[in-house]
Amino acid sequence: MNALILAAGYGTRLQRDLENDSSGNYDHLKGLPKALLPIGGQALISRWVKLLSPLERLKKVVVLSNDKYFHQFEEWKSKNDFQKAIILNDGTKSNENRLGAIGSIQYAVKTGQLENEPLLVIGGDTLLDVNFDMLEFLEKAEASSQLQTYVTAYKIGEQETTKYGILETDGAGLMTGFREKPAPEETRSRIACPCFYYFKADVFVLIDDFLREKSGASLAERDATGLLLRYLYDKIQIYTCPIAGRFDVGNLKQYIEADNFFKDR
Repeated sequence: MNALILAAGYGTRLQRDLENDSSGNYDHLKGLPKALLPIGGQALISRWVKLLSPLERLKKVVVLSNDKYFHQFEEWKSKNDFQKAIILNDGTKSNENRLGAIGSIQYAVKTGQLENEPLLVIGGDTLLDVNFDMLEFLEKAEASSQLQTYVTAYKIGEQETTKYGILETDGAGLMTGFREKPAPEETRSRIACPCFYYFKADVFVLIDDFLREKSGASLAERDATGLLLRYLYDKIQIYTCPIAGRFDVGNLKQYIEADNFFKDR
């Protein structure tokens, strides 16, 4: 098994918030990629490394960066003793020419030679609830030969559907539908899905198919990873693993919430 941390975004919303913040309390965050933001005193990515390090089955941890932040991730690696980490540079230099999350998965799989093993895909701006059990998640993901993708999912408030991609599932947790930020009356589901996925190796050809079909489409149509799940769910079995919640550091307010929560944790 391998892991991929998606860290090639440009954090434009967060950086804009930092520029507009007049307090001066967060100036030290300017110019940092989201995966290197200090959360409760530790870089966000270092918190993932703590969860991944004990996994003997793990061969590689690929961190996909863009060209702008590549040297910062190289510096992070040099200061942390994590031999399995490989930092890849996708070559992009601006938000406008980024690959998008799904393109980033494809790029990392091919460039990092990850095609022949299951892959754990982790959003570099995301942390899961502290009670998340990585070993239990992987044991369930590996238990069924028919299961090809296993994703985390958590319940949201009744009126929050317009903020998230919403998964629809049956009673056994099998994904049966996906709606991108629907109005509350458009779906009975209140289940959101962070970017934390387990893909078996036979899924990668379907990712290629998705991007081939979307060639020439706008970046918005091939960026959010939920769009990939919508493409996949009627082709393969995707099961959901319930979790208590997640933290996303997409803007300054969310960063402050995550930083406060993880202090002393």
